[in-house]
Amino acid sequence: MGFSARKLAVLFAILIFILSPMSLAEAAKGVKAEKDKSGDSHGKAGGKGGEGEQKGSGGHQKREQHQRGGHNKTGMYKPHDNLRNITLNISLTEVPPYTLKLEALEEVESLEGWGEDNHRLRKTSQLINRSLNLSLWLDERHILSERVMKLEMRAAQHLRVLINREKKSPLDAENLSLVLAKLVQADMMLAHIAVEEAQALLTWLPADERGELEERLQRAEAHLSKAQQHIDAGRYVVAVQFFINAWRSIFPYLLEMDSRTAPVVVVESPANNSYTNSSLQVVSGSVLDYLVSLIENVTITVNGEASVVPLENGSFSAQVELVEGENVIGVTAVDHFGNAGYAEVNITLDTLPPEINISGVEDGAYY
Repeated sequence: MGFSARKLAVLFAILIFILSPMSLAEAAKGVKAEKDKSGDSHGKAGGKGGEGEQKGSGGHQKREQHQRGGHNKTGMYKPHDNLRNITLNISLTEVPPYTLKLEALEEVESLEGWGEDNHRLRKTSQLINRSLNLSLWLDERHILSERVMKLEMRAAQHLRVLINREKKSPLDAENLSLVLAKLVQADMMLAHIAVEEAQALLTWLPADERGELEERLQRAEAHLSKAQQHIDAGRYVVAVQFFINAWRSIFPYLLEMDSRTAPVVVVESPANNSYTNSSLQVVSGSVLDYLVSLIENVTITVNGEASVVPLENGSFSAQVELVEGENVIGVTAVDHFGNAGYAEVNITLDTLPPEINISGVEDGAYY
C-alpha cells in the first residue's frame, strides 16, 4: 500500500510539472511563434503581390499621364501638344523683321484671357517690347545683339504654354499661333539676311580673304537647315535657337570686319579720261563693303557741287550736268562705322565745233 502510494505521489508530481503554468506559457509561446512564422511567410508573399499590384497601378498611372500629356525627361513633345496639330505659315518674306515684331506685339496686346493667361500675355508683351529696343537694332533688318532673338524665344515659350493649355479660356489658339508665327518668322529673317549678305561677299572678296568667312558661312547654313527641320516637325520654339546659332555664326564677324574696312567705290560710267559732247551724263557704279546694305546713300560731286543719291542693293545711278571743258566727278560712300570710300573719274565736255585756219594762201587768189 505504501509502495503504491509512493508511486502515485511521483506520478502526481510529474503531472503537476507537465501541467504547470510555465510549461503551458512556453507551449503557448511556441504555438504563437509558429503562427507568426506562418503569418510572416504569407505576409511576404502578400506584400510582394501588393507591391507588384502597386507598381502595376503606378505604371498605369504613368501611361495615363503620358496620354494626357506633359513633359518627359527628354523634353520631347507629347501627343497632346496642340502645336503638333497646327501648321504655321513661316517662310521668307519682304516684310522687315522689326515690322513683323511690331505686328506680333499689336496682336498680343489686343488679346485678353483669364487669370494666369492674362499674366502670360503681359509677360509676352513685355518681352517683345524689350526686344524692340532701338539700341539693339542697326536698322529694321539688322540687329546688334542676339539678345533680341533670345527675348523673342522667351515670348514664344509663353505663347506655346497658352496654346497648349487644357483649361477653358477665351483665348483662341489660332490667334496665339499667328503671333507665334510672326515672332519665329522675324528670327528666321534675321538669320537669313545675315547669311545672304555673307554669300554676296564671296562674289567679290579676294580668294585669300575668304577662308574664315567660308567656314562661318558653312556653320550658319547648317544651323539654318536644322531650324527648318524643326519647323517642319512643328517644333517652332526649338527652331528659334537654331536661328540664333546661325545669326551668331556669321553676323558678329561681318560687323567686326565692317568696322575695320572702308567701302570700295567703283564708278562704272562714265569712263575715266573720256570725252563727250553731251552735257547730261549718267553716273553709275557700285559700292562693295562687308555690310553694304547698311549704307543708304552715296554723295556724288561734280566740280565741287554735291548731291546725295540713294544706294540700292549696292548700286547707284544719277544724272549730272557737266560744264564745258574738264570735269571731275567724285563719289563718296560712308559705312555704319564712319569709314569712307572714294573714287573719281575725269570727263571732258566739248560742244564747240573745231575752227580751221588756213595760212599761206590768199582768199580768192589763183595759183
